[in-house]
Amino acid sequence: MGKKFAGIIFLVLFCVVFAAAQPAGVWTHQFPGNAPQGRSGHAMVYDFAQNQVVLFGGGIANLNFDDTWVWNGSIWIPKFPALHPSSRSGHTMAYDIGHGQIVLFGGLGDVTTSFASFNDTWVWSGNTWIERFPAISPPARSNFAMAYDAAHGEIVLFGGSSSNTMFSDTWVWNGADWIEKFPAVHPSARFGQGMAYDAAHGQVVLFGGSAGGSGDVGDTWVWNGSEWTEKFPGLSPAAREGQAMTFDDARGEVVLFGGTSPSLGTVRDTWVWNGAHWAQQFPAAPPVGRSAQAMTYDAGHGRIVLFGGYSAAGGGFLADTWTWR
Repeated sequence: MGKKFAGIIFLVLFCVVFAAAQPAGVWTHQFPGNAPQGRSGHAMVYDFAQNQVVLFGGGIANLNFDDTWVWNGSIWIPKFPALHPSSRSGHTMAYDIGHGQIVLFGGLGDVTTSFASFNDTWVWSGNTWIERFPAISPPARSNFAMAYDAAHGEIVLFGGSSSNTMFSDTWVWNGADWIEKFPAVHPSARFGQGMAYDAAHGQVVLFGGSAGGSGDVGDTWVWNGSEWTEKFPGLSPAAREGQAMTFDDARGEVVLFGGTSPSLGTVRDTWVWNGAHWAQQFPAAPPVGRSAQAMTYDAGHGRIVLFGGYSAAGGGFLADTWTWR
């Protein structure tokens, strides 16, 4: 495990150093012969141990899925583990580099479970799902944010909602237990925010989300392992929820795509965060605007992968695959 972890860290550092030499980003529509059904609210993350992207769940209208798919860089392949989490949407996954496994938490059931929220924890070993039973867990929720903090060797979870409750709490997963953190300053309660680990600057970045009746927010925060600090860049994406964020190792920056807001509707813009500033990108042919999509960096193939989401103007529940490179 030590050699694998060292290799991952070397890859991140190498890509950050040579990020300036990379060409401008381009969205490319992929056309695999087989793909998951159209959906939103699914979760997707890169599995370093297996060199493939893993997708789980999501839903359409009032029905959710409990399927597992992997993307090998060119095609989607369904997996059929005997044991797996129940059908859900609004859950989140992160890859725990220190323990070599994907961690899934929470989410929202569908009409068959009276739309109950979950607070269960599962790990994916590459072939099967295994439920974990920590002594303490965050309260049940969905539409929260989660990212692996490589600088501190733990997964960070923030916010989300359950029924009429919105959360502003911060939790970390150390591979065995959930531990609540109590920073003096933190983002306001919200759901539908985007969050990613900025490997170039060793901190977790959070943007936007919905504050419920107070509307969407467009603030930027960073987590250093113990404290949240609000950033005030001169230019930022418009307030929104349901956007996707991930770190682009090849360019050493966080990428944000899409989302929705009452003022803008569903958007298709692409932004990058360099540790201090947001900058909008203007690719020639971006994906159609959407929200509640999933996006992750495929380190084995050096590109970001985006799948699905919901677009009222672009076809409803989407089943398209895109890469950013």
